[in-house]
Amino acid sequence: MRCTACNFDKTIDCRDDYLADGTRIEGDDAFTLTEEQAARGQVRDPAVQALFDRGTTWICTVCTPETDNRSTGNPAADTCSRCGTPRLSVGMDRPKAEQVMSEPDFDRARAHEHDADESDGPPPVDPFATERLQPATSPRGRLQGAAKYLLIACAVAGVLFGGWWLFAQHPVHVTVAAVSWERTVLLRRRIVVHGSGWGTPSLSETFNVQCVRRDTGTTESCDPYQCNPHPKQFPAGSHKCNPHQERVAAGQEQCGTQTSREACGTESDGPARCTRSGNGSANCVQPTRTRYCARQTPKYCPKWTTVTVYDDCPDYETRMVYDTCWRQCPVWRNWCEYDHHEWPEADRRSLRGSDTAPRWPSDLTVRSDAERLDRAARQSVAFTDGEHRRWTWDPGERIAEFPAGRKWLIAASRAGTVSPIEPE
Repeated sequence: MRCTACNFDKTIDCRDDYLADGTRIEGDDAFTLTEEQAARGQVRDPAVQALFDRGTTWICTVCTPETDNRSTGNPAADTCSRCGTPRLSVGMDRPKAEQVMSEPDFDRARAHEHDADESDGPPPVDPFATERLQPATSPRGRLQGAAKYLLIACAVAGVLFGGWWLFAQHPVHVTVAAVSWERTVLLRRRIVVHGSGWGTPSLSETFNVQCVRRDTGTTESCDPYQCNPHPKQFPAGSHKCNPHQERVAAGQEQCGTQTSREACGTESDGPARCTRSGNGSANCVQPTRTRYCARQTPKYCPKWTTVTVYDDCPDYETRMVYDTCWRQCPVWRNWCEYDHHEWPEADRRSLRGSDTAPRWPSDLTVRSDAERLDRAARQSVAFTDGEHRRWTWDPGERIAEFPAGRKWLIAASRAGTVSPIEPE
């Protein structure tokens, strides 16, 4: 076989090539040799032998990688038949995974591989391919895929275990080490503030609001109109074009006769067979066989005729189309001026302590409806287990339950979260 590329798994990439018995393989398909085809004899057809003598097909790397440039009649062609580019060395006109071999080289390689399979020594080095691609379904590929998924599973398990280890709470016996609290009272006085801006005021309490329409100094797209007329083609049906001849079937016609073998009676099949009846007579039977005659019948072949056919070509019409343009118009909005109240801080008092009875400052009072008092509270409890570990927690209104020195059972995590369970 004359092939463009071969490898050692008996898969041959052939383009319009021939088997040893002269069978033509058309197209650009992959063909797998069977054991029967591999064992066929030498080529006997001189025309097929001439194809073998042309040598191997090689690919020009300058035209395109898919361009098939064959050497016509000369197996040692050194230039491309299309562009004249000099040929590279044998085996370098294709990528590494698709090396070029002649028919004798391929036969020797198959025999060498067969001998290596039957021997006890190590497999031979592939002399025609510099590298082999690892199949996706090989044991090594499956092992690499399993290792990747195992690594992902271990990473997810590690993240989940780390989160559980960090935030899982466990009981701890502790003692209240310290209590602190702070109470602050803010005195605020109401004042009138004048404001202005674009649009309706967003404040809930405004008064003396006055708004006027005013140019913002910016523009926006408005008043669309047609502009930039230009021609454009649109589909407008089709017409018959490109007349050409095609060969079509037109029934059948008699193209000779054919001989068939049919039964046409019987004939004697040897001497008669007689048996004695015992009364001086005999019963005889003449054996026969079917006689066949040759019959001439007409032979019919397909009848072909040539007709003129046309392609459908699209028609186009030209129309004038326009773009949409926009004018720029000034933007007008409401400009509003208004008054509203604000409550800035006028004075403050704070008390701090380390007992369990927090108190508010009492020396600030409201003298009119233009003043108000705001309060802010902060408290914390510090727990210790006596081993240099310390937790801080906000008891809120439960600060009286945590006097200094009292023992508690708490649930604490390594991230520092605390939940008191019960006093001891």
